[in-house]
Amino acid sequence: MVQDLAFERYPHASSDTERAYLQLTTRWAARRCPLLITVSESTKSDLVDLYGVKPERIRVRKLGGCEP
Repeated sequence: MVQDLAFERYPHASSDTERAYLQLTTRWAARRCPLLITVSESTKSDLVDLYGVKPERIRVRKLGGCEP
C-alpha cells in the first residue's frame, strides 16, 4: 500500500535520510509488487508520473467506510 508521495512533492518536509528511504522502498514496491493499493487518485497519478507504474497495476481504495 502506498499512502502518499508527499516526500516527492514536498521534499523540504522530510530529512534527506527519510526521503532516500521512502524513495528506495517505493521504487522497490513499484518494480516488484504486481498490484499497488493507494488511498487516492492523486497518489495513483503520482505513481504513474514519478515511478512509471502502469495504471492497471494500481487500485484506489479510500480509507474508512465500506466500498462495494
